[in-house]
Amino acid sequence: MIDSTRSKVFILGLDGATFRVLDPLIASGRLPALASLRERGASGILRSTIPPNSPVGWSSFMTGKNAGKHGLFGFFALRPGQYDLALASGADIRSPTVWELLSEAGRRVAVINMPYTYPPRPINGAIVGGMDAPEWRQATYPPEFARDLLAAVPEYTIELNIGRRDRLGRKAWLRRHLRERLDIRARAMRYILDVVNPDVFAGVFTETDRVHHFLWDDLDERHPTYDARRAARYRSVVIELYEFLDGVIGEFIERLDETSTLLVLSDHGFCGTYKTFFVNHWLWQRGWLALADRPTIDVSSLMMRFLRQRPTLYRWARAAKNALPLPALRQRRMNRRALGVRAQLRVIDWSQTRAYYINGQGVRLNVRGREPMGIVEPEAYDRTVTALMDELREIRDPETGAPVFARVARRTEVYAGDWVDRAADIILLENTGHDDPRKNFTTSGRIRRRARDQFFRVKNIPGHHDDRGILLAMGRGIKPGVCLQEARLIDLAPTVLYLSGVPIPRDMDGRVLTEMFTEDFLAAHPPQYCDAESIGEPISPGYDEAEQTAIEERLRDLGYLG
Repeated sequence: MIDSTRSKVFILGLDGATFRVLDPLIASGRLPALASLRERGASGILRSTIPPNSPVGWSSFMTGKNAGKHGLFGFFALRPGQYDLALASGADIRSPTVWELLSEAGRRVAVINMPYTYPPRPINGAIVGGMDAPEWRQATYPPEFARDLLAAVPEYTIELNIGRRDRLGRKAWLRRHLRERLDIRARAMRYILDVVNPDVFAGVFTETDRVHHFLWDDLDERHPTYDARRAARYRSVVIELYEFLDGVIGEFIERLDETSTLLVLSDHGFCGTYKTFFVNHWLWQRGWLALADRPTIDVSSLMMRFLRQRPTLYRWARAAKNALPLPALRQRRMNRRALGVRAQLRVIDWSQTRAYYINGQGVRLNVRGREPMGIVEPEAYDRTVTALMDELREIRDPETGAPVFARVARRTEVYAGDWVDRAADIILLENTGHDDPRKNFTTSGRIRRRARDQFFRVKNIPGHHDDRGILLAMGRGIKPGVCLQEARLIDLAPTVLYLSGVPIPRDMDGRVLTEMFTEDFLAAHPPQYCDAESIGEPISPGYDEAEQTAIEERLRDLGYLG
């Protein structure tokens, strides 16, 4: 076993970081700390999850397991026995996290801004929640740590307050405010490091993801919306972002000694994208899905549709409502929920629908006896899945001929575990990762009644996830100059446990990344394993209705919900 009396592990997450951006900056000499990491340690592409997004990615990172074992498949989960979606949270992770395993072994842990740590679970140390936390002062463990952090860093917020601006408005906001927000995030990380003095620290900068989403077409001359004059104005935002983070990485390198290790990683990579494909709209036109003649929509939904088309009036109305003195009215937040992801299922005629799409996950069949109004007979399940998969594989962009999906698979081909039945029946992996943004696609569950034959639409957000994240490691036992070839995000949990001298549960899908350690180190410290423990149903409620609304609005502002 590794002697853990003095060993420390520092984990720095750069959400969505990609070597597509890093490599040219490293080569130009702008990122000396990252260049040192690559030269003095191990580095390589870190393969993400299916799908490569933050809910599945960070949950798999924390558990070392595929989604079929930890139970979180995307931003939303289908409520059992209903045609309704609930916003997913860390409460849906049905597996012990690496933070809990470390704590049970007596290690002190500090985690800050990691997605899907809300609601925070008790650990030996402190947690500050990430993008899924409705309010950071409610998202810390222990609860009183919020007060201490507020006193030390009063400006701290969970998420960038970009708001639902148009594309250029988001760019301008980032140009004006990003450096300030990065500095606040870094100060909070230094504070939790110094106060908790953890054996294992994990901090995440989500700003990298946001910048790539909104400014990708300022980096990539191949993007159809690239504009040289605009790029000259905004490209510097990306460069300054990574120069700042390189300085933070340099601080962590200075903390290293012969007993400690630094891991820098991302949960997924990034690429340019140009079009969105509307899956439910396609299912409707192909006869797999039927629409209700008179879909349910209330007066408030109609009002929100009116306001949504008038941003200035919407902001005024929202501010006026929030100023009302009545708590009950304030709790009924003005939102676009009825027009969003959950509403996409409310326009469907279930009595005539065989299949429907769940945003970011895949297609689920409307099976008799499983769904409330299922019409696909169980004995026809296999041939129905096969027929629909064949059709989905043939979908091409009419302009480029590029396939929309890189992979169309049965859920049992992708996931394994006790919670596979919560996944969509057909998993759709979007075609991303091409150098040409015109060959990369995102998907949406929206149905466009007024554009019956239009399955594609040009996106207003130029960047999107691919499955090629980054990993750089330096420190105790790490070989210098190693190029990692087969590292996966799920391999990090067992590797962190190994570095901390803690036994690795046998049910983890990930493995210790032995190839990045010296032979002498591995011989002196062989990995140890233990039996696994399961959690079962969610350990605590995720969100109440007001919290769910707030998080949905945040995700929509960031471009995740269309």
